[in-house]
Amino acid sequence: MGDSVVKTWLTGVLLLALAAAAHSQIYRSVGPDGKVTFTDKPPTAETAQARAQAAPAPTASAAPAPLAAPAGVSAPSLSNAAPAPAGGMEKSARDVIGEYELVQAFRSTCGFAFPDEQGRYGTAADQWASRNKAMAQRALDVAGSLLGEDGRMQLRSVVVREAHNSADRAARVPTPAAKTWCEDRLRDLAPGGKSDQVVQAGHAVLATYRPQGR
Repeated sequence: MGDSVVKTWLTGVLLLALAAAAHSQIYRSVGPDGKVTFTDKPPTAETAQARAQAAPAPTASAAPAPLAAPAGVSAPSLSNAAPAPAGGMEKSARDVIGEYELVQAFRSTCGFAFPDEQGRYGTAADQWASRNKAMAQRALDVAGSLLGEDGRMQLRSVVVREAHNSADRAARVPTPAAKTWCEDRLRDLAPGGKSDQVVQAGHAVLATYRPQGR
């Protein structure tokens, strides 16, 4: 009988202890020395402040180093430029051939209109042709490759007609305006002048031409 009462009393005490433990809260804290402790008492303001002061200050992370360019990759250069489309090639060929034929038209038209200046005009035209003949031939070759032989002949025929028509309109009659046009053209034929620049710009495009299949 006595043992039964004792057991009942112990069981009640144990249940009360378990109930109290179930309703209590366990707090985890880390001390200034890094030691972790568990307690049923919440940390005080002083304890939290002490931990904050003891915590090491955050360090700024270094900025990531820039990525290096992949090996073997370099900036594009003009020598690696893609060829111009066929339409651009044909226009460049026409520009070069047209400038060459306009110089020939200048020589004949201005020399006829102003016989006293025929020597100056002829010499300037010959010197210009000597500098640019190879580039004009390149333009004819590209035109032939793009258009075929018949197409090249037709293109040159049109360009020659346009050049002579332009020169005739400007200087067929020996007027002051015609003399001004002839003298302007003469200046354009100087080395590095406008006429050279037209041919060089066209040739820069034509130099990238590669016939299909090569």
